[in-house]
Amino acid sequence: MKTIAIMSDSHSRMPMSERFLRVLDECDYIIHLGDGLSDIDFLVKSYPSKTVYVYGNNDGGGDDKTIVIEGVELYLTHGSRHAVKCDLQPLIDTVKKAGCRYALFGHTHVALIEEREGVTLINPGSVGYSGTYCYMTIAGKKAYAKIVQL
Repeated sequence: MKTIAIMSDSHSRMPMSERFLRVLDECDYIIHLGDGLSDIDFLVKSYPSKTVYVYGNNDGGGDDKTIVIEGVELYLTHGSRHAVKCDLQPLIDTVKKAGCRYALFGHTHVALIEEREGVTLINPGSVGYSGTYCYMTIAGKKAYAKIVQL
């Protein structure tokens, strides 16, 4: 079993509460989905062996990445390149073509866990503004996700 803290859109306002930092310390992986360049730098320096990230539109990037944890393929994107503020279908189509069942994205600042067309869409919201992130557990080649309010 692996545990993952997933966050996005910290915009240099990542919470530094003892409670949140304890979660980061205890997780097996930390995923940042962009728009928080200084926060990504902090995570990489503080947790170099367990931090995975993609850059967002405010970071001067917008790359996508696929990672595998415990046999589960996760598609990571900030979401701006897929126009997720307008329609989630382009992201769903891309994730299906990549052969993934889980799409992790940000950009909208709105937390979401929803399944469509066999793809589980997970948006942790904005850890910097609304104070939400996603806590995921992967066990037995299945992922279980929950939105957490700080």
